[in-house]
Amino acid sequence: MTIRWMDRKQALSAAAREIIPTEVVLDIGCGIRPQSYFRPRTHICVEPYFPYVERLRKDAGFNSNYIVFNCSWILAMNLLPQKSVDTVFILDVIEHLPKHEGFDLIKEAERLARKQ
Repeated sequence: MTIRWMDRKQALSAAAREIIPTEVVLDIGCGIRPQSYFRPRTHICVEPYFPYVERLRKDAGFNSNYIVFNCSWILAMNLLPQKSVDTVFILDVIEHLPKHEGFDLIKEAERLARKQ
């Protein structure tokens, strides 16, 4: 693996070039702004903070593309079967977890993701 150091702006544009649009997205810890790199057919948002969930549900309105869960990543990911989503986004989450929990989160993301 090659590690490249870059500033935030460079990192965001580099990520955008690598992300493949897919149909089913699991967005862990999406806050009030779910990933916006592309619009999937099904966008599963997992957010543990209830005021953000209320805002997400209000903003999504009757948009059937969004499924919003108010729970921890552990609970949400344990409910999903292996290879059940195309893409897993974990933006601005892992750095807030203890190291061992971050590794568990990555392992679960690998278990669930069909593509990326």
